[in-house]
Amino acid sequence: MSEGPYIGLISFFVLIGVAGFFITLRIAYKNSKAQDPNDEEVAKGSRAHNILMNPIFIVYILATIFVTGYIIYWIMIT
Repeated sequence: MSEGPYIGLISFFVLIGVAGFFITLRIAYKNSKAQDPNDEEVAKGSRAHNILMNPIFIVYILATIFVTGYIIYWIMIT
């Protein structure tokens, strides 16, 4: 089998992931600029670790680890 389709498929998924990451950052930036007087107080733990406690970033980190492991697995068996 040629690796051309696999490289294209991997590149496609990486591109989708990067685009999703930047779209998430842009939405978060817009939301941080919009001040609503009815917003609830943010917990101290989330305020101190605003990126680490964000579930979206946790999903991106776990997905990156999973995809990287899967790619390494396929490289090792072929």
